[in-house]
Amino acid sequence: MSHIHEQRNEIKGPSGPALQENLITLICHDDEHGEAIIEMIGGATLFEGEYKGVAERVVTYWAKYHKAPKAHLFDLFDDILTDKHNRRGNVIAQIIAATIDLYPQLDREVVLSQLGEFVQTQRAKITIMDMADTVQAKQGRSFDKIDELIADYQKGRPPAKGHTWNNPDVSLLDGRRGNLPEFPLDTIRSTRLRKWIEDAAHAAGSSGGSIPPLGTTTELSI
Repeated sequence: MSHIHEQRNEIKGPSGPALQENLITLICHDDEHGEAIIEMIGGATLFEGEYKGVAERVVTYWAKYHKAPKAHLFDLFDDILTDKHNRRGNVIAQIIAATIDLYPQLDREVVLSQLGEFVQTQRAKITIMDMADTVQAKQGRSFDKIDELIADYQKGRPPAKGHTWNNPDVSLLDGRRGNLPEFPLDTIRSTRLRKWIEDAAHAAGSSGGSIPPLGTTTELSI
């Protein structure tokens, strides 16, 4: 059994390795959603283990080229993969290979729908660990620090309704255009205006409902 699948069986739930592997797969291969996912989860900070190590380099690649590394993934880790004494090489190679196999069959909508819960769970885990470190440090005013950590976590929690960066509206990542109603051309008396609407819609490769509101045409000489 591979290292990837061993980890999958250890942890279940929205923040387990299965979801982390899915998110890594998208930022490694998906030009459409990768960058938006990185912004929503705050870069690589919420990943764990070697997933975080992979994410850090992939995030750097996105920042430089604004696209997914895809076929260049192995190149990003060449220094580790070619070092026979680096124990991380085998694990990273398995993670990269797994993303290549997984991407063609990945259900993007399912993964994106889990983003908000993933962010909340990971932030909660980080806050709890920071609180434990604060208590163990036994420094003065440690409880004030704990209050600050809790307050910071609360700020990122989603409200009862609506969306935040930590509880994103993943429908915004859908690049597909919705169905638009047909524009009621028969209500336009001006022949020239009707012709302009038809030409503008044709140029945009869409129906008349996709053109700008009529208020934006007031400067046109019609």
